[in-house]
Amino acid sequence: MTYEQALYYKILIINGFEEEYHEFVNEKLISESPLSDIILELSFCGRDKDKILSVLGEYLLDVAKKDIDSETVENYLRNFIRDKYLNENYSVADAVDLVYSFMYSDDYLWRDVSNVYDYHLLAEDGIIKMEDFVKLFEEYLLYGKFDSKKLWGKKEVKKENFFKKVLYFLTRRG
Repeated sequence: MTYEQALYYKILIINGFEEEYHEFVNEKLISESPLSDIILELSFCGRDKDKILSVLGEYLLDVAKKDIDSETVENYLRNFIRDKYLNENYSVADAVDLVYSFMYSDDYLWRDVSNVYDYHLLAEDGIIKMEDFVKLFEEYLLYGKFDSKKLWGKKEVKKENFFKKVLYFLTRRG
């Protein structure tokens, strides 16, 4: 198990997606010979979420955060979200909520998409077009880039109306 995989599965487990982790460990128990120390230790945890998180956390202490390839972890998580969105019929709101939850499960990751949730709220409030947001979000799920500049300039907004909507948005979040 790489450090990137450990962080990925830690984030999944924190967010309630334990089955994916168990499938990974079971596959490693069958395919690895001899078993790596981390897989052996994880195999003794069974389905005890707290023990699993403790072992993964201890394993991750062996490496500095700067040495974990955050792009790899983000790609794992993005692919997970894309799979939920495309194959399990998650709504855009559900998929955006996953981005938000995953992002706050580990503050080192997701710097490029930290505003996805905010843009989704803007789309829900009609400040930007929902269709434009969905298109950009789907591009992000496929290619890993969320270019929010594409959302602006698509629609002319009257300044007075725009400021009222922004004020409403800001007071709604507070």
